[in-house]
Amino acid sequence: MLGLNDRIALREPAPEKSDTPADKKNDKNARKPNAKPADAKSQSKDSADDAAAKREDRAADRELQPDDAEAPPLASPEKSTRSPNGIYEFRDKRWVELYSKKIDEMIAVVKSKGVPVVWVGLPAISGEKSTSDMLFLDALYRDAAGRAGITYVDIWDGFVDEAGRFQQKGPDFEGQIRPLRTDDGVYFTKPGARKLAHYVEREINRLLAARSGPVALPTEPATPDSNVAPGQPAPRPLAGPIVPLVAAAINSDQLLGGPGTSPRHGRCACRAGHDQR
Repeated sequence: MLGLNDRIALREPAPEKSDTPADKKNDKNARKPNAKPADAKSQSKDSADDAAAKREDRAADRELQPDDAEAPPLASPEKSTRSPNGIYEFRDKRWVELYSKKIDEMIAVVKSKGVPVVWVGLPAISGEKSTSDMLFLDALYRDAAGRAGITYVDIWDGFVDEAGRFQQKGPDFEGQIRPLRTDDGVYFTKPGARKLAHYVEREINRLLAARSGPVALPTEPATPDSNVAPGQPAPRPLAGPIVPLVAAAINSDQLLGGPGTSPRHGRCACRAGHDQR
């Protein structure tokens, strides 16, 4: 049920302030004391002259333009991509980006252990909106699994009806109609958990089969090096005949302990005459 309780808002950490030399230089300039009084007086006079010149220019522009001329609209400020408080609600575009990053980081940690990774998707849960939320999250998990090259187990169809709606009862992994989900409409009964495990077990068996290739076992003793000195005894073979230790001693239609079967206890297969203790 990984991800079931993740339908909450996410907070994006505020960007850290940079401590680069350029920033420190700007801060130093900002803290500089004001200019000398004499310079300030000169600057004040220049500013007054500039302001007067600008007023004259504006008056001239008003004479040239008609009275009913409309002023050009002010450009609207650009919208910031970051929320003012850094909080993004479930399903927001930025929420998806932040959450997908968390999924990728988690998969990377597990993959670093050098073992196969199996991500089991979420099932439908009771309620139309909740079922929609599960589908939304499963799409993110499936995409992340594809990017990381891990196994994604899709269990969705095993716990919905033909119309794709949540179902409380349904066929178990043997085809018998049983309650698959608990009364809360979220978790699984024992038959439901066994059905879910069947989906996962199938994928694990595929992984194991892919990782372990077939091993060719010799049926005859291996032949040693033919360059043997004349008159010398032949060396022992490199390998003897292969004897399966778990060979079936009974037919498939017989029961263990039935007539004609060998006893399955009291003796150890490791050495003749060695009693099991």
